Amino acid sequence: KEEALNRTALRLFLQVIPFFESGRLDSLSVITHTRIGSIYHYLDSLEAAKEHYLKAIRWGRQNTSLPDSFLFKPCLYAGTVYYSLHQYDSAVSFYKQAETISEKYTSPLTDQQRLYNQLGLIHYETGNYKQARNYFDKALSKLSPADPALKELRVTYQNNIASALLNLEQYEEAKAIYLQLLPSPVYKNVIRQNL
Repeated sequence: KEEALNRTALRLFLQVIPFFESGRLDSLSVITHTRIGSIYHYLDSLEAAKEHYLKAIRWGRQNTSLPDSFLFKPCLYAGTVYYSLHQYDSAVSFYKQAETISEKYTSPLTDQQRLYNQLGLIHYETGNYKQARNYFDKALSKLSPADPALKELRVTYQNNIASALLNLEQYEEAKAIYLQLLPSPVYKNVIRQNL
């Protein structure tokens, strides 16, 4: 049912985008291309998702009156597509653009924690465990501790921190995190294995 709804939304977004672009409604074009990209991303059509994220970025850059926060999500999501396509240099480039935008704002932008986790993963995969841990810590710090809907993300980020610590040979600190996570039902088998 969710896939059918996404396909219907995609069809409607694709029908209206020419109207926004012909009228130079740049903010709506940026938002719409980002949403189209997100739907394609959900449907695992990575090339189409990338195309629309890049269009959102182009539209946003063409209109200098738009706040650059409009570009945060398409840059983040484009980075994620490039990451999925194993094009790590391009992924890092878009993640860094998103990071530059996010650092201009005192309150966190939506999905900012996701950006930091992705940067942490790239550093982890390239063996820079210290920098990976720094980014995983930043990701965790952007989550509201009181929001139960974010419990799975908190466990994911803490598990990532502990994995980085293992690779830094900081075993006791990693063990303490795993023991803290053990009572949680989220990723229980992964946590046991890592412990």
